Amino acid sequence: MILLYVEAPPMPLPRSLPTSLKTVRTLLYVAVAATGLQAVGVLLIPGPTPEILAALTLVALPGAAALALALRLPRGRRPLFVALLAFQAWLLLTALARIGLGEPQGFLNLVLPVAVLVFLLRPSSRAFLTS
Repeated sequence: MILLYVEAPPMPLPRSLPTSLKTVRTLLYVAVAATGLQAVGVLLIPGPTPEILAALTLVALPGAAALALALRLPRGRRPLFVALLAFQAWLLLTALARIGLGEPQGFLNLVLPVAVLVFLLRPSSRAFLTS
Protein backbone atom coordinates (compact mmCIF):
# COMPACT_ATOMS: atom_id res chain seq x y z
CA MET A 1 0.00 0.00 0.00
CA ILE A 2 1.39 3.36 -1.01
CA LEU A 3 0.37 6.45 0.90
CA LEU A 4 0.73 9.78 -0.71
CA TYR A 5 1.33 12.78 1.45
CA VAL A 6 -0.23 15.86 0.02
CA GLU A 7 0.57 19.04 1.78
CA ALA A 8 -2.24 21.53 2.07
CA PRO A 9 -1.54 24.94 0.60
CA PRO A 10 -0.48 27.41 3.25
CA MET A 11 -3.20 29.59 4.68
CA PRO A 12 -2.72 33.23 3.78
CA LEU A 13 -1.78 35.40 6.70
CA PRO A 14 -4.67 37.59 7.80
CA ARG A 15 -4.20 41.17 6.77
CA SER A 16 -4.39 43.68 9.56
CA LEU A 17 -7.09 46.28 9.30
CA PRO A 18 -6.06 49.85 8.56
CA THR A 19 -6.68 52.29 11.39
CA SER A 20 -9.61 53.86 9.55
CA LEU A 21 -11.36 50.48 9.26
CA LYS A 22 -10.71 49.76 12.93
CA THR A 23 -12.52 53.01 13.62
CA VAL A 24 -15.38 51.96 11.31
CA ARG A 25 -15.66 48.65 13.16
CA THR A 26 -15.71 50.47 16.52
CA LEU A 27 -18.42 52.83 15.29
CA LEU A 28 -20.48 49.87 14.06
CA TYR A 29 -20.17 48.27 17.51
CA VAL A 30 -21.29 51.58 19.05
CA ALA A 31 -24.35 51.44 16.79
CA VAL A 32 -25.02 47.87 17.96
CA ALA A 33 -24.81 48.98 21.60
CA ALA A 34 -27.12 51.94 20.99
CA THR A 35 -29.61 49.69 19.26
CA GLY A 36 -29.42 47.25 22.15
CA LEU A 37 -30.22 50.06 24.57
CA GLN A 38 -33.20 51.08 22.45
CA ALA A 39 -34.41 47.47 22.41
CA VAL A 40 -34.14 47.27 26.19
CA GLY A 41 -36.09 50.52 26.40
CA VAL A 42 -38.86 49.02 24.27
CA LEU A 43 -38.92 45.90 26.46
CA LEU A 44 -39.33 48.02 29.60
CA ILE A 45 -42.77 49.10 28.43
CA PRO A 46 -45.24 47.22 30.63
CA GLY A 47 -47.56 44.69 29.03
CA PRO A 48 -45.88 43.72 25.76
CA THR A 49 -48.35 43.73 22.90
CA PRO A 50 -47.87 42.58 19.32
CA GLU A 51 -47.39 46.22 18.31
CA ILE A 52 -44.60 46.65 20.87
CA LEU A 53 -42.91 43.45 19.71
CA ALA A 54 -43.15 44.66 16.11
CA ALA A 55 -41.54 47.94 17.17
CA LEU A 56 -38.81 45.94 18.92
CA THR A 57 -38.12 44.08 15.69
CA LEU A 58 -37.87 47.33 13.75
CA VAL A 59 -35.54 48.77 16.38
CA ALA A 60 -33.32 45.67 16.36
CA LEU A 61 -32.86 45.35 12.57
CA PRO A 62 -30.26 48.11 12.11
CA GLY A 63 -28.29 46.77 15.06
CA ALA A 64 -28.28 43.26 13.65
CA ALA A 65 -27.12 44.57 10.28
CA ALA A 66 -24.37 46.65 11.91
CA LEU A 67 -23.19 43.63 13.89
CA ALA A 68 -23.07 41.42 10.80
CA LEU A 69 -21.11 44.03 8.85
CA ALA A 70 -18.70 44.67 11.73
CA LEU A 71 -17.95 40.97 12.09
CA ARG A 72 -17.32 40.56 8.34
CA LEU A 73 -15.12 43.65 8.08
CA PRO A 74 -11.72 41.93 8.50
CA ARG A 75 -12.41 39.73 5.47
CA GLY A 76 -12.79 42.69 3.17
CA ARG A 77 -13.95 42.31 -0.48
CA ARG A 78 -15.91 44.64 -2.70
CA PRO A 79 -19.44 43.30 -1.84
CA LEU A 80 -18.83 44.18 1.81
CA PHE A 81 -17.74 47.68 0.80
CA VAL A 82 -20.92 48.12 -1.23
CA ALA A 83 -23.05 46.72 1.61
CA LEU A 84 -21.47 49.15 4.08
CA LEU A 85 -22.10 52.07 1.74
CA ALA A 86 -25.73 51.02 1.17
CA PHE A 87 -26.34 50.52 4.90
CA GLN A 88 -24.93 53.94 5.78
CA ALA A 89 -26.95 55.56 2.97
CA TRP A 90 -30.09 53.92 4.35
CA LEU A 91 -29.30 55.25 7.85
CA LEU A 92 -28.70 58.72 6.41
CA LEU A 93 -32.02 58.67 4.56
CA THR A 94 -33.93 57.58 7.67
CA ALA A 95 -32.24 60.36 9.67
CA LEU A 96 -33.17 62.91 7.00
CA ALA A 97 -36.74 61.60 7.04
CA ARG A 98 -36.87 62.12 10.80
CA ILE A 99 -35.63 65.67 10.34
CA GLY A 100 -38.31 66.19 7.69
CA LEU A 101 -40.94 65.01 10.17
CA GLY A 102 -39.72 67.58 12.66
CA GLU A 103 -38.02 65.15 15.05
CA PRO A 104 -34.88 66.68 16.54
CA GLN A 105 -33.43 63.18 17.08
CA GLY A 106 -32.80 63.07 13.33
CA PHE A 107 -29.84 65.44 13.72
CA LEU A 108 -28.27 63.10 16.26
CA ASN A 109 -28.93 60.14 13.96
CA LEU A 110 -26.87 61.84 11.23
CA VAL A 111 -23.65 61.77 13.26
CA LEU A 112 -22.81 58.06 13.22
CA PRO A 113 -23.45 57.31 9.51
CA VAL A 114 -21.51 60.41 8.45
CA ALA A 115 -18.57 59.42 10.68
CA VAL A 116 -18.61 55.87 9.31
CA LEU A 117 -18.68 57.15 5.74
CA VAL A 118 -15.77 59.54 6.38
CA PHE A 119 -13.57 56.68 7.62
CA LEU A 120 -14.91 54.16 5.10
CA LEU A 121 -14.11 56.35 2.11
CA ARG A 122 -10.48 56.98 3.11
CA PRO A 123 -7.98 55.62 0.56
CA SER A 124 -6.57 53.00 2.95
CA SER A 125 -10.06 51.66 3.69
CA ARG A 126 -11.05 51.54 0.05
CA ALA A 127 -7.81 49.81 -0.89
CA PHE A 128 -8.31 47.15 1.80
CA LEU A 129 -11.96 46.51 0.93
CA THR A 130 -11.62 46.51 -2.83
CA SER A 131 -8.50 44.37 -3.18
